[in-house]
Amino acid sequence: MGYDTSFEGNITFKLNIPLEEEVKTHETEAILEQMLKNSELGKWALEYEFSKEQVDIRISGSWKNYDDELQQFLNKLVNKYPDAEGWIECRGEEGYDIWAIEVKDGRVEIIFYELTEKNREVWEPKE
Repeated sequence: MGYDTSFEGNITFKLNIPLEEEVKTHETEAILEQMLKNSELGKWALEYEFSKEQVDIRISGSWKNYDDELQQFLNKLVNKYPDAEGWIECRGEEGYDIWAIEVKDGRVEIIFYELTEKNREVWEPKE
């Protein structure tokens, strides 16, 4: 039992190791694997892909995030790769529980939304 939160988004960062692509991929992949191993996130929630000079991480899944595991993982990532940037939409089980995680400028920020009534129209029946 418990409360699941759904996460959907991308984080991108440049590789900061000036070596051949195979070595870049291997070293950065090892770092990501170690971060995942040390976090409580399931590997199924994160996928990553290497291009010539950057890494794209896709975050998609739903899990219990009671201890802010995703935020802790992203903090570790930003500490290692301060140029990381991205946006992750987050939604809890309740309709009002909508928030986001923004990664930019070497920081991880949590953005909370407050849903409010914008406008109300009353339609009277015609006689």
